[in-house]
Amino acid sequence: MRTKRGSSSSAGGNGIGKGDSSESGVSRVQVVCRCRPLNGKERSDGERSVVQLDADRRSVDVFGNGSSSKSSKKTFTFDKVFTDTASQREVYDAVVQPMVEEVLNVSGVEGGKG
Repeated sequence: MRTKRGSSSSAGGNGIGKGDSSESGVSRVQVVCRCRPLNGKERSDGERSVVQLDADRRSVDVFGNGSSSKSSKKTFTFDKVFTDTASQREVYDAVVQPMVEEVLNVSGVEGGKG
């Protein structure tokens, strides 16, 4: 979902936050996905992941019955996809920090100091 349709420019390399605004200066809503890996109990219980993440294609395949059959697969595309090995820091640096910087710049606070 985006707040405004139309062309957008991307000054930042990650496609999130700063630089993601339409020609009118309205920022776009970015949708990202991060899925956690199976935990120890889930693995020991023989559970299998029902998602397949592709960061390059920015897509997530969800398999309804836990099998990897194409008949049960639904694919969702996001602005950015983090694999289950992504660290909290990677997510913060790519998603949160650019938004914080944009908010501080818009409100006239330079470098986080008023």
